[in-house]
Amino acid sequence: PVGNGINLKLGVWDCPMGYEAQNATDNPNYTRSWGHTVEPTQHTGLLANYKVNDWLSIAGAIANTYDSVINGRAPGQTMKTYTGVITLTAPESFGALKGATLTGAAIDGRTTGGGPPDRTAIYVGATIPTPVEGLAAGLAWDHVNFADSATNPNTHDTDVIGAYVTYKATEKLTLSGRAEYMHL
Repeated sequence: PVGNGINLKLGVWDCPMGYEAQNATDNPNYTRSWGHTVEPTQHTGLLANYKVNDWLSIAGAIANTYDSVINGRAPGQTMKTYTGVITLTAPESFGALKGATLTGAAIDGRTTGGGPPDRTAIYVGATIPTPVEGLAAGLAWDHVNFADSATNPNTHDTDVIGAYVTYKATEKLTLSGRAEYMHL
């Protein structure tokens, strides 16, 4: 039935957007990407995840602030931060693309102690299986609007494009690599 299986997290949680994980043991690379650096990483608030079916998952969140400050507050605390995430997973009928994922996410809010304008981040990422056994590839695009250039000409948007490759060589050995381009 609809609504059965909604997963709720209340308190401090990792931001559900991005190609890399906040937890170092879940991250395939030794270092963090520039995309991970410009994204928000943790929030204090409420996160809801729901797997609609085998090919569609959604998430939504409301948090105190855009940044990683636990229990951070925006001025006046009237402005909250909102997040939406949609993930599509290719079903078996997609043949060689079975299991490929496409994720789109957006987050909008203010930083701790920050006033207007809001900071907005958009993320699009894909993981694509390849015909080579154990080899997977991925792409990620992060766009962050740091401020309103009409009111503050010294600010700008930032874009990061990343390409990822992972190869499971043996049961206990996986090799991962990443290449990035960042535009400030």
